[in-house]
Amino acid sequence: ARVKGIIQWVEASSGTRCKVMQYDRLFKTEEPGKESGDFLDDINEESLTILDNVILEPSVGADAVTVINKISNNPGSETEKIYHSSLAYQFERSGYFALDSSSNVDDLVF
Repeated sequence: ARVKGIIQWVEASSGTRCKVMQYDRLFKTEEPGKESGDFLDDINEESLTILDNVILEPSVGADAVTVINKISNNPGSETEKIYHSSLAYQFERSGYFALDSSSNVDDLVF
């Protein structure tokens, strides 16, 4: 079993490719709307960076596919509802990333 909480390099040839949506601050000011009266004026339009071809540890990709398959096979169960966001990892000290609901087994998005 792999030890949790370690940082390791991933060999590109064996890694799983995915897309990562990295968010910065949503607002440009500490108190959105304080000056203008409309918080929408203070939205940071540069808050989203989309990283294509990110290489994941193969086990992370396998975990994501497992979650996607569980959701696909059990969509209506309210007693054991599974959400994409229930799978989350910390990527190389960049932040915490959860499996995005737009993911499918051929196109993983965190």
